[in-house]
Amino acid sequence: MKSESELRQPELQLTRTDFVACDWRSPLVATERDGYSSMRDAFLAAASRTFASHERKAAKVFWLLSSACSMMLRPASVNEPFKPLFVLEGQRSIIADDFQKEELAFFAEIVDDIDDPWLRARLADIVWLTSDVRDVRFALLAIDAYRLIPLSLESWIRGGEHCWARAISLAKLLKSGAGDQLKKIEESVITALKAAGSADGFLALWLAEMLAADGMARHCSLDIADKLQEIADDFRHAGESLRARGYYKGASDWYRTARADDKSADMLVEVAESFVGEARSKASSDTPINILAASHYEDAIQAYRQIPRALRGVWSPPRQKHHSTTARRRVPAPRFVRSSWSAH
Repeated sequence: MKSESELRQPELQLTRTDFVACDWRSPLVATERDGYSSMRDAFLAAASRTFASHERKAAKVFWLLSSACSMMLRPASVNEPFKPLFVLEGQRSIIADDFQKEELAFFAEIVDDIDDPWLRARLADIVWLTSDVRDVRFALLAIDAYRLIPLSLESWIRGGEHCWARAISLAKLLKSGAGDQLKKIEESVITALKAAGSADGFLALWLAEMLAADGMARHCSLDIADKLQEIADDFRHAGESLRARGYYKGASDWYRTARADDKSADMLVEVAESFVGEARSKASSDTPINILAASHYEDAIQAYRQIPRALRGVWSPPRQKHHSTTARRRVPAPRFVRSSWSAH
């Protein structure tokens, strides 16, 4: 494979015609998509192949696209969201500021021709960030493209999470200049959350966490809490304690946002009881692991203590004596009993 400097060919100028002529979609069609990393690799391979066959302009197009896709998106940094793929011994891979003015002008010229949302969002975002006089059109193009990235489990874990978070960040940055973009993002995420189920793993919880982190969807906080509890119950019945606890904790947070404090407390007790169930399982197995059982009981107590003091009287607190962690020592199980009202 040729070196980066050879493939870049800085002396070569590109136009939109060169981009259209290079069949830029073919590398993406021929590869299994795995977010930006797979796009980077596909375009880099195409750059090497076309360079070897003396298609110099196509090689540069593919190198530029590969370089744009190589950066890691970190949406928490509003003005510097793109980080180098690697930093090693004083050297690093490319970042947005490394592109030449002519290369950035090329991105601006071709972005409207790109129908792949991942690539369109990336190039529009780079142009927006690096322009001396920022053109809001490119920020809006980036937001629109980010919003086209599927809100599915597969997409989320392959970088979709960061893309949607970046869309929110841009919309907030633009304020009134974003129009109704933030509302559209919120509606899309809520719709995806309500459509998700236990088959989607942690997706609904992750979507809810993103909404909460950005102070969104408060108007339907009770519906979100109910949805998270529904999925938590499914996981509990399926014996998937870890996922159930995550969803119960998320439901507790959203019930608290909805000012349904009693339901919020119910969810924390579900978390605690889940730990108790695992502790009993560890302690009563053919080869008891009492150290782990004791740890789970302690987790149960900590979960109970997250219930606001004003509501703790509703539940009789768990009682657990301090024991040595010596093997075969029996560990007592705390019990959570509703004392004055029934669970909802």
